[in-house]
Amino acid sequence: MLLAQSSIEVSAFQGSILKHNQSIGHLLVGHPQGFLLRWNKNTYGKNAWEARYNYPDYGASILYQDMGNPVLGKNIGVYGHYNFYFFNRYLQFSVGTGVSYNTNPYHRVKNHRNNAYATHLLSSTYFRLGFNYPRLIGRWGVDFGTSFVHYSIGNIKAPNTSTNTWSVYAGLQYELSKEKLAFIPWDEKNYAEPWAGNVTILGGVSESDVVGSGQYPFYILQAMVDKRVSVKSGLQFGTELFFTRFLKEYIRYQAIAYPGLGVHGDEDYKRV
Repeated sequence: MLLAQSSIEVSAFQGSILKHNQSIGHLLVGHPQGFLLRWNKNTYGKNAWEARYNYPDYGASILYQDMGNPVLGKNIGVYGHYNFYFFNRYLQFSVGTGVSYNTNPYHRVKNHRNNAYATHLLSSTYFRLGFNYPRLIGRWGVDFGTSFVHYSIGNIKAPNTSTNTWSVYAGLQYELSKEKLAFIPWDEKNYAEPWAGNVTILGGVSESDVVGSGQYPFYILQAMVDKRVSVKSGLQFGTELFFTRFLKEYIRYQAIAYPGLGVHGDEDYKRV
């Protein structure tokens, strides 16, 4: 039996954009559809973590989605993904994360109705849960189930209402090797680590939901202690301090533009 192998699969999907925010109601006019092309590399137990998580797959994906509305355009993205298996490996849960390109983002003159995407480049994540039947006929198999795709830019620029697409999918898969995979079992051992501490400083840029209000830097200070109690579990205690400059400017904007809100302009913009 071959110890390492991979497969390719292609699936088509169709669904609906979920109305997670009232402000995107005008965009929900069609049913998005597209396809997902994936290359999967099987694990077989060469490393202990592979057996610990029931020998998942990992690989690369290309996702194309027509958003069902010319205002939203089309998205094409590249992802790295993992597949996890349950119930004798017939139930598959997949998660992928990557970057997507949108063909028709917001423009204040040409496309002011697209309040979901402010830029061509979007961060994207997809989840799939479905049934997986490899090698039904020779090396060919099928899969089908339900999927969820998220597009957003994390408020780097406004507008950023984002979209979430729920859909159903069906596809074909082809194993690149004749032989079936042989799994190597591992005996789990006790594992623990002493208490440890760390401090982390993060940063970036963001903008409020007010279009054109400008991008400002933010900083996050994290301090925590943790202790590993097993290979999968740990205890962690800590705190985070947020310095978000756009929030400082947004408070000042609300105080001037909307005096009825009771915002005075000197409120603390830091969060912990």
